[in-house]
Amino acid sequence: ARHGARLVTFSSDLVFDGRDRAAPYTEDDPVAPLNVYGRSKAAMEGRVLDVLPEALVVRTAAFFGPWDAHNFVTRALDALARGEPVTAAEDATVTPTYVIDL
Repeated sequence: ARHGARLVTFSSDLVFDGRDRAAPYTEDDPVAPLNVYGRSKAAMEGRVLDVLPEALVVRTAAFFGPWDAHNFVTRALDALARGEPVTAAEDATVTPTYVIDL
């Protein structure tokens, strides 16, 4: 901050618990961490922004990319290509993050 450097850091959608939510979260929504990981990310966000208010905190979720054979998108596409059924959670809504775009 002394030298005018900008900071970009990454956080998680798990800073929100998703309860009673019909609309997407925005930057202005208060955090309500889902678990210990979410609490640690929320604490990090708070500390970073206290020290450097102009920092950019990017909240991401459900990573997938072409080199990752273990993410949900890749596994689902592979199963469908083999004609197999795909089972997915029906009680969660998430916006996946394509790692290359991130």
